[in-house]
Amino acid sequence: MAESNQKKHQKRKFANMIKRRPRDPKNDGAFREASNKTSGRNPFNQREPKDASYITSSTLRHKIIKEENRRRRVKNAGIGVLMAILLALLGFFLWLKMDEGYFNIKNVNVIGNEAVDTQTVSAICKAYENRPIFFISYNDIYRDIRANITTNFVHIYLKFPDTLEVIIEESPVLFCVGQYNTYYYFDDDQSIVEISDNLGKTNIPLITGVSLNGDLNLNSKPEIKPLKKSSDMLTILKKLRTDGYLSRISEMNASDDILIRIITKNNLCFKIRTADDFMRHYDYFKMAMDQGQSNIDVDMTTENNVIIKDRNPKDEEDE
Repeated sequence: MAESNQKKHQKRKFANMIKRRPRDPKNDGAFREASNKTSGRNPFNQREPKDASYITSSTLRHKIIKEENRRRRVKNAGIGVLMAILLALLGFFLWLKMDEGYFNIKNVNVIGNEAVDTQTVSAICKAYENRPIFFISYNDIYRDIRANITTNFVHIYLKFPDTLEVIIEESPVLFCVGQYNTYYYFDDDQSIVEISDNLGKTNIPLITGVSLNGDLNLNSKPEIKPLKKSSDMLTILKKLRTDGYLSRISEMNASDDILIRIITKNNLCFKIRTADDFMRHYDYFKMAMDQGQSNIDVDMTTENNVIIKDRNPKDEEDE
């Protein structure tokens, strides 16, 4: 049994010796050379010694990079100092100009207004005149304008050095009624959209011969008496605006117990009793307006043809 184990051990030892025998130097070198070419790595993982030229070039490159970084830092520091000096000079210049009133609000430009005249908006913004443009509050101006004028929107811009620009989109104004030296502007719903102490809107008809009863504040709807005539006039005014004639009407008068007078800026006077009279002879009205006729009275109360006569100051006095 012991002899059998000894024989097995010798066979195993002989087999190991065969496995560990050295390779052929020629083949082994070729194998290593091919391996180096394909892998690009040192087969023995040995660090190759750096020669003097490599060390010198690496040190020089490091010094160059370090010098470039130093120059960059110096340059940035110089730019920073220069910018600080320029900002200080600019701030000093602005302070001098502010002290001289160069940036104080002196002008108010109003854009987009039709019914609301520039004078009205300028009067609202007058409280902000001669104040530095840098300290103007947009919210305060916006609040003041909306408190006095009914608008769809208001945009406020500051234009250097001394101008306040206000862009507004108004609620549509249809007519104006004056009472107790105050002028009330109404929209399609007969709501008050603006109140003014002066009649500065030349493109809005003035309604005379009527009275206002009720609340006379913004957005209120006072009664316009006589009610029947105010209803007829409202129908006519909407028609005139739709066809582009509203801005050419100067006045609508309802002081007569029977008649309503529509007076144009060309001194044409159209006399009607109701809106039906006006609509029945509307073709003649358009012709007279388009041809630029002036200084005539046109009686539209007739069933068929209108009655025309010259209009002069004496006739107005007689009326």
